[in-house]
Amino acid sequence: MPEENRRLAVLADLRDRFKWLAVFDDGDSGDIYYPEALPLVDEYWKKQLYRDRNQYPAQIASQMHKIRLAWNLGIGSFPVSSAQLTWARRAVHFLSPHTLRFFYRDPRKFQRPGAPKENFVSARFPVHTGNSIVRDHRALFQKTADQSPLFRTGTVPRRQFYAELDRSTAVLSPYGYGEICFRDFEAILHESVLFKPDMSHLETWPDVYLPMKTYVPLEHDGSDLIARAREVIQNPMLREELVNNASRVYRAAFEELQTRLDLLLSGLEIS
Repeated sequence: MPEENRRLAVLADLRDRFKWLAVFDDGDSGDIYYPEALPLVDEYWKKQLYRDRNQYPAQIASQMHKIRLAWNLGIGSFPVSSAQLTWARRAVHFLSPHTLRFFYRDPRKFQRPGAPKENFVSARFPVHTGNSIVRDHRALFQKTADQSPLFRTGTVPRRQFYAELDRSTAVLSPYGYGEICFRDFEAILHESVLFKPDMSHLETWPDVYLPMKTYVPLEHDGSDLIARAREVIQNPMLREELVNNASRVYRAAFEELQTRLDLLLSGLEIS
């Protein structure tokens, strides 16, 4: 049975058994990954949506009222070691879901090692990964970064990556399969300024993408990357303001999490 038909069969069965049904689409972009599910569900949750709703296909216009903004990677468990991730992936197959809470690391409890900041931008990311769009996007930013001694590029072992992240003034976080990356929130936790291609086309939560308040938006072709790096490195007051704002907005989101969950679940009827 094709994957799409299998999903529809599962949803149809759930629809018959329950009064209220929601789908959480954790796809990397703002696209609706499972439009075929919309007629069968009461709500369809996404971690990010296009601000311009006209970007969505006309075929789902009558179902758009079901789409809700949930939460993104910021409400996650990181920084986390590869060993912990491996154990968590294995545990999910044979342990109760409740036991997974023991693998959770609350980002609010993270304490950066506190190494003195140095005047460089961490631009450590793989280029030859993902589809051609991801590769071309990252190659473009790496090519620009390689033109300035302010940037450290290429890939390094995980331990070195985090050590540099802690010392960096700023972190360049290009798009991956989607726009939002773990690196965005790692930068905030390590008190480094987040540099990222412009995010104004997205609606998401926690929204740590307030231009020149919580992050530094970049042109999508990277043409202003070096100038932005110089601006931040040469302006300690701006740097401190960006770091403090980002930390405040991010940490405040956790205080709103229960309210947001209550809102998302407000349509649920428990008999």
